[in-house]
Amino acid sequence: MGVTDFIESVKRWTAGQLDRSKEEDQKKPRKFPNLGEDIQLVVRTPEFESVMNSASPFLLASLGAWPGYWLYRGFDYHSHRAHVPLPVYIRQTFYQAKMLQFVIIVAGIIYMTKHQTGENIFPVDNKDD
Repeated sequence: MGVTDFIESVKRWTAGQLDRSKEEDQKKPRKFPNLGEDIQLVVRTPEFESVMNSASPFLLASLGAWPGYWLYRGFDYHSHRAHVPLPVYIRQTFYQAKMLQFVIIVAGIIYMTKHQTGENIFPVDNKDD
């Protein structure tokens, strides 16, 4: 009667404490930012649309540069196969295609910084606090 009652009371008290902490965790609102809403705020602005319209030629060129360069190098391999092994040629093609994409994207970034000086992509809150 003495020891078993004490153990049972400790069990009930522990279970009550755990249930109370679970209820408190469920009541607290989470303070994580909702990135989906932030992205929608940026994407739905007219400034973002105009910036994307002016950057789209560079993005499309970069998208087409990879397969186009691989096709070019693939058709050109017959002139190099006598002195360049195929694995080396493939590795060279890979790095050259990556550099071509990088150059196209950098050209787009430079163009955007030179010609889009007055536009702001991110929404600005003009609240007077």
